[in-house]
Amino acid sequence: MKFSSFSRSCAKLISLFGLALVLALVTSITSFSSSASVPHSVINQSNLSLFPNRIDKLRRLQKSTQVLGASLILSQSSNPAVDGNRLEVQGKKSYQLQQIPAAISHWQNALEIYQENQAKESQARVLAHLALAYLKLGQISPSQTALSRGFNLLSNHVLSPTEQKIKARLLNVQGALNFRQGNSQLALENWQTATEIYQQIEDIQGEIKSLINQSQALSNLGLNRRAAKTLERVQSLLDRQPNSLVKATGLKNYGMALSAIGKLDKSYKILQQSRSIALEINSPSLEIAALQALAENARYRGEQAESLNLSEQAWQLCQQVSACRNSHQAITLQLSFLNHFVLNQNWQSANEQWLQIKQKWADFQALASLSDSINLAYNLYIIKEKSNTIPLKLKNIPTWSEIANILVNTIAQARQNQDKRTESYGLGTLGKIYLANNQLKEAETITQQAFWLASELQAPEIIYLWQWQLGKIYKSQNNRTEAIRAYQNAVETLKSVQQNLVTISEDLRFSFQTSVEPVYRELIALLLSPDKPKRITQSELRQVLDTIELLKVAELHNFFKEACLDVVPQAINEIDKGAAVIYPIILPHSLEIILSLPDKQLLHYSQAINSATVEKTIKELRKGLVIRSKRLFYQPARQLHDWIIRPLEEELAVHQIKTLVFVPDGVLQNIPMATLYDGKQYLIEKYSVAFTPGLRLLSPTALQTKKLKAITVGISESLGDFPPLEYVNQELTAIKQNLPTSVLLNEEFTQTALQKKIEHSDSPIVHIATHGQFSSTLEETFLLAWDSRINITDLDNILQKRRADKANAIELLVLSACQTATGDKKATLGLAGMAVRAGARSTLATLWSVNDEATTQLMINFYQELNKTGVSKAEAIQRAQLKLLKNQWYEHPFYWAPYILVGNWL
Repeated sequence: MKFSSFSRSCAKLISLFGLALVLALVTSITSFSSSASVPHSVINQSNLSLFPNRIDKLRRLQKSTQVLGASLILSQSSNPAVDGNRLEVQGKKSYQLQQIPAAISHWQNALEIYQENQAKESQARVLAHLALAYLKLGQISPSQTALSRGFNLLSNHVLSPTEQKIKARLLNVQGALNFRQGNSQLALENWQTATEIYQQIEDIQGEIKSLINQSQALSNLGLNRRAAKTLERVQSLLDRQPNSLVKATGLKNYGMALSAIGKLDKSYKILQQSRSIALEINSPSLEIAALQALAENARYRGEQAESLNLSEQAWQLCQQVSACRNSHQAITLQLSFLNHFVLNQNWQSANEQWLQIKQKWADFQALASLSDSINLAYNLYIIKEKSNTIPLKLKNIPTWSEIANILVNTIAQARQNQDKRTESYGLGTLGKIYLANNQLKEAETITQQAFWLASELQAPEIIYLWQWQLGKIYKSQNNRTEAIRAYQNAVETLKSVQQNLVTISEDLRFSFQTSVEPVYRELIALLLSPDKPKRITQSELRQVLDTIELLKVAELHNFFKEACLDVVPQAINEIDKGAAVIYPIILPHSLEIILSLPDKQLLHYSQAINSATVEKTIKELRKGLVIRSKRLFYQPARQLHDWIIRPLEEELAVHQIKTLVFVPDGVLQNIPMATLYDGKQYLIEKYSVAFTPGLRLLSPTALQTKKLKAITVGISESLGDFPPLEYVNQELTAIKQNLPTSVLLNEEFTQTALQKKIEHSDSPIVHIATHGQFSSTLEETFLLAWDSRINITDLDNILQKRRADKANAIELLVLSACQTATGDKKATLGLAGMAVRAGARSTLATLWSVNDEATTQLMINFYQELNKTGVSKAEAIQRAQLKLLKNQWYEHPFYWAPYILVGNWL
């Protein structure tokens, strides 16, 4: 999978924390939010010096469909006798076709008729429709006004079932509005109340919609298990519904919600079901929406070609339906193509797509939402910035003035609508343009305005973006002190985001690499680049370690899609006085090494090597290690040794270090550090070696050898597409000869059997010899049982009781036949994730599968050494590897190198 470093549109940054899905869901609900007084930011003339006359446009711009103030301005019906109900139905049809302004016009006229007839129930119903439509266009103030009026009409009397249904619709929109404004807790309360009403009046369709909304709020609050259980309820309700427009819509929304919690395979099946029903009932607009959701699902899975194909199918269908050609749906499709091309750095196609949009943008603007405009502007910013950094042979590339014009108009509309969220995104993106043009003072001022708005919203997912941008601006101003402070503020804000607003949206996996990870890395680079002639202080080095440790935790939180890890800072001298921790950090233009010694001293070494060279060398080493017939690994192994280990050798000798613990960075996680070679010896011949995703995730307890016994399970026979593992039987038998064991083999090894065995045993070791894969994707990381795949969530459930009993916790989890996913540069995230989530203090796993009697021999040696008093796990695996290395049949690293010890090495 390839993820562009220029991949995120600002609209996708909004969806990063679940907003986009709720705004999609809002098309099938109807609800409200509380109003708030908002002080306006000020853009003065000096802020807009790059773009003359923009301030006049800002002040003049108004949309014809906008409604402001305490009451709605209603258009007059050309026919006073027109039936309000007919107009209401016309509005619904327009809305379903994504023709939002037309829907608003119909509903305004219907509302006026209902007012004349004093039909309060009908007024409240139409106000719910209008509140939803305004919210869809990002018009916060008129949406709030409509909601307030709707609730007032339903107050001070006992509600009929019909009025209760209207109130539930208002609550659904209120929840969506609160969600948009960053208040997930209040949104959840709105949607829970709506669900209760729907249950009371036995409105299953309304209950489904509200439950799906609840799942989004729960996930945004980090309550992911509750979100999953809520969606299970949705599925049970949908299964009972006949095929209809309502069921197809519910399935589409359900599928989108499943994508958001990372259940991509299940989401794909549900969305296909939605599309099938749309075809059956002949609903082109719903089929287009299902195709769009399927395209997003494919993009989340990294299947970019499939995503583009699905979007093209949706576009072709849209062109065949006259109502779609001039609808908001057409705009979102056009923008999805632009997003796709920018994501994949296909600059020629991206620019051609922009030129198509440009021709129609004047017409599109009346239909586009404010987030559409931000989306467009941000993508154009990326194209323009890219054209300034590398030569692109493109014609009619967007100009800074064109991009700024879109942003200024959007900011003005957002301000008129009191949509502070969109205004903040617009101002921040405008700040990017000033920064790109080196107008640093203006960039600083306007970015600060964006930051203040986000702060008023208490929206940390936006706040950190502008703190990060201020850090970049201060760095460009050569103000290192303020730049570091801004970056540290951004990192601190990200901590609160991860703990309280962790989304389970799979989109976060893409955005993490472009919109989260760089914050940490750029701060590290700043801290390691002192103003000359100053030297890096111990305090700054400790800040670097704190930052890299936070990044490691953030990576795992992102992998799990929830803030589920307990982190406790550990000092290395408190764990093992014979161990040193090595932090190799890959930066764009250097390889930085920090050595943490038992006496708390930190040493820093820097190699002026660009990241592409480092990654190429690592790739060559990994490739050479798995070709057992050749010795292609020596040169890259020696090069990496010279970069990482040679500068440290003197200090390691002085401190009599016996164990090297690596906290590897990036693609360094994909190679066994034991294979680094000095020209005469491998690293494993001089040190025992361990790997940890971070010291903050360690449990520093040593293994108690006096109680050593194991649960051993495995599959030796072929199963489905998986070939037999011929030596598993020998492996488990050999372990039994060295330790008391309880065995589950082949058909005995089921999820349920393993869970029961672990629950009723106090064995500190669990040894699993079966096919498995580690991947950077949660769903693609698994172990194979006889009856099913065991994913990380399953393993978490299996080990849950033992993990809670700290006195009886699993000390060592051994995964002996697994491998990392081919072509996945961050596949070992799956290994680290499985190790951490399992709750075992240590995990011994393989980076590639070795289906050979060498595995049996290594495991015999490992358990023999582990049974000896005073031998640590790291020493036991070192000795077992050395015995293989000295065997002429197994001296190639292919046989002994893939075993890595993760976590506690004691």
